[in-house]
Amino acid sequence: MAVWDYIFDSDAAQRQDIEALKERAGSSEEALTALRLAVIGLMQKLDTLELALEGLVKCLEIKGGLTREELAVMIQRIDLADGVEDGRIGPDRSASAPRCPFCGRPANPARTHCLYCGERVTSAAADSSPRPDVPVRTVRCVRCYTEIPEDEAHFSPEGLVCDKCQTL
Repeated sequence: MAVWDYIFDSDAAQRQDIEALKERAGSSEEALTALRLAVIGLMQKLDTLELALEGLVKCLEIKGGLTREELAVMIQRIDLADGVEDGRIGPDRSASAPRCPFCGRPANPARTHCLYCGERVTSAAADSSPRPDVPVRTVRCVRCYTEIPEDEAHFSPEGLVCDKCQTL
């Protein structure tokens, strides 16, 4: 609306505009209050989850099943499963992620060393596909002693196990 039209607008139309603005401001205030309440609820849930996680880690430490260092390494591995080290679990993008030229696993181009094998990796060396001469890493199942690809191993209280032993 041009300034000229607004000056000569009817009094009733201006009152309608003012009422509409009041309603919009009121609904915005209600929306803001609802958002504040939602944030408070999420903060409470986060505090509860943090407490529960700390309790679980402490139990695992006391029972000798896990150290904080092992947990930190596992968190990094899970974080890297989507190909991006960002502190979140995301969609699995490891198939298209750059690979370590030594072990063939997903590599973060921002890191100087591979998280899995520890070899020094430059961003130029990490390409988008594993090298064909990189052997598949295998581990031994702690229950049946079968050699299995490391990617197919599952964690258990005793150690890494195969699919068959995990279901037992």
